[in-house]
Amino acid sequence: MVAADKGTSGSNNMITGSEQVGTFRYLVADERWWFSPEVFAMHGLAPDTVLTSDLVLAFKHPDDRLPSLELITKVLFVGKPFCFPHRIIDTAGQTHNVVVLGHATTDAAGLTTSIDGYAVDLTDSQRRYADEAGTEAIRAATEHRAAIEQAKGAMMVVYGLSPVAAIELLRWHSTQSNVKLQVVAERLVELLTGKTLSSPVTRRSVDQMLYDITHRLD
Repeated sequence: MVAADKGTSGSNNMITGSEQVGTFRYLVADERWWFSPEVFAMHGLAPDTVLTSDLVLAFKHPDDRLPSLELITKVLFVGKPFCFPHRIIDTAGQTHNVVVLGHATTDAAGLTTSIDGYAVDLTDSQRRYADEAGTEAIRAATEHRAAIEQAKGAMMVVYGLSPVAAIELLRWHSTQSNVKLQVVAERLVELLTGKTLSSPVTRRSVDQMLYDITHRLD
């Protein structure tokens, strides 16, 4: 579960600690999906449901179905880490606002063998936030959360961290420097855009980026 950001004011913070978080995997050779119980619950499906790509896409909001397919295709061919906010409609007809983040695993030939990642259901936290903030603030906060999820995903890939450890490391940099978590995340995502997140050199580069963001912020 993602912990709340204690360093951000309530008006800008959508990390409440109540978000439902689960994992997923897509095995390319078998064209088979695997969901953790939490992700099955987001869709309103029984845990023993056989998952296919057509079924997974069928749960996407109609406006998000094509972007979802385009993302899967891009990850299969390019293999870079991704963060994708979108909507799913469960079996009861309820809409869920979800952020998925993950990365592709490739073989020796560079072909993608699987896609692994995390899904975060923001629906309840957004609903509670709506009671306090209003539509415009929600839109801005959703953008902040997407940046935080993307930064967290990058930290997981670069350092090999769990989701909780990744967000805690970002929060540690935020607290130590008194720079808001969303600012650290947004600047890190901006600096990492277009970079490869795998080599030890990149890890040292990320260390330097975080130092620059938190100690030399304009």
